[in-house]
Amino acid sequence: MVKHILFDADQTLYPASSGVEAEMIRRMNIFVAEYLGVSVEEAKSLRANRDKKHNSTLEWLQNAKGLDNPEPFLAATHPTDFENFFPKNPALINLLSKITVPCSIFTNSWARHAKNILKYLEISQFFTNIFDLCFNNYFGKPHLSAFTNVLDFLGLEAKDVLFIDDVKKFTDIFHSLGANVILVDELKVHRHPLGIFNKYDAKKYDKVYYIEEIEPILEKLKVI
Repeated sequence: MVKHILFDADQTLYPASSGVEAEMIRRMNIFVAEYLGVSVEEAKSLRANRDKKHNSTLEWLQNAKGLDNPEPFLAATHPTDFENFFPKNPALINLLSKITVPCSIFTNSWARHAKNILKYLEISQFFTNIFDLCFNNYFGKPHLSAFTNVLDFLGLEAKDVLFIDDVKKFTDIFHSLGANVILVDELKVHRHPLGIFNKYDAKKYDKVYYIEEIEPILEKLKVI
């Protein structure tokens, strides 16, 4: 039985086609260029060719480039002008208002950014906690500790949780722990060219294109 729902924030609560990710990448490249004293083009190359043991640009900067304080990076790379990227979503407000179990945000961003998204979408009231990078000591998804830290805080087992995210690697990991999961894949990143869901069909979990489409799944799970 699902006792708690964990929502990712970016590209889950709003469409992946919004352009927010591209804007964050643009900002990351500028930050890396200024921090390392290189051109933006070189910064792009360095980011793209970093050792893949670093799961994110921030992790790479901290572990390989000596960035001690991550807050300037986080402040510089997250936009606040969401009105220029995606509209408010009354249907999402209506959906969240029907949910009968507690909900939290589980994001690889920082809490301030997540709060800004929730405020803009007018859905802050529906979320009990925000589990961000800081909560996980800057080791976010897909580090196993990120998932177990959240479960430990909630006092729940994975089977008691529904996790909703737009990154297949993350939904795969939480599903392997026993969680209920939904993959949001608006851009069809994980689809076969013939139009069938590829690779993760064997995982036997639900996939949708837009967050509003989870309502029938929530009904099936008896959380609305």
